[in-house]
Amino acid sequence: MRRKPAATTHDVTVIAESPETLDGLLGYLGQAGLVARGLRSLDAVSVIEATRAAVVLFPDGFELPSVVAFTRTIRTRRADLLLVIVTGDEPRFRELTLPLGRSVLPQMYPKPAFGWTILDAIRHHTRAGSGGAPR
Repeated sequence: MRRKPAATTHDVTVIAESPETLDGLLGYLGQAGLVARGLRSLDAVSVIEATRAAVVLFPDGFELPSVVAFTRTIRTRRADLLLVIVTGDEPRFRELTLPLGRSVLPQMYPKPAFGWTILDAIRHHTRAGSGGAPR
């Protein structure tokens, strides 16, 4: 009988179109002890794994309908997953932070956001359980 992989509360997926953004944040999170992986596409199947505690999304480089569909999918399938949104256009993506069922409320930060701000949100979420970080 195969066992479900144990959830590692520090597994994070970072999604950004920019390789520099990915490399910088992945390096920072890795140095902080998190297991972080990067994607340059909105591949929801890759981020809804049971081992993910958070997804950090830089949506500015993607089409709005794709971002909305992506966030709705992961929030519906993984209500316990923290979604951290880092954007230079907060009004455009404000709808992504609205309540959706029982899912954790996403956290939105203006771009540029410091790595430690993102790390603090993730750590708070993993310590608080599915309650998530305060808005």
